[in-house]
Amino acid sequence: DKGAMRIERNAAPEPNMLHAAYAALRTGDDESAARLYAARLTEAPDDPQALLGLAIAEQRLGHIDEAGAAYRRAVA
Repeated sequence: DKGAMRIERNAAPEPNMLHAAYAALRTGDDESAARLYAARLTEAPDDPQALLGLAIAEQRLGHIDEAGAAYRRAVA
């Protein structure tokens, strides 16, 4: 299909992944947000936006230890 977006296997997630993660977080889809932020962190482990977003999503999901770890990494 000509209009379909193609995602390269080795393509960096770039800010589009952050936008999608933030949109999921904003709409209350915390599972998706956590998954997207974690995926971003595999490519950019020190990304402060991804770390903070992951911390918020994990906190909302009740994963307090994971949230705390992400918060600590975000401010380190």
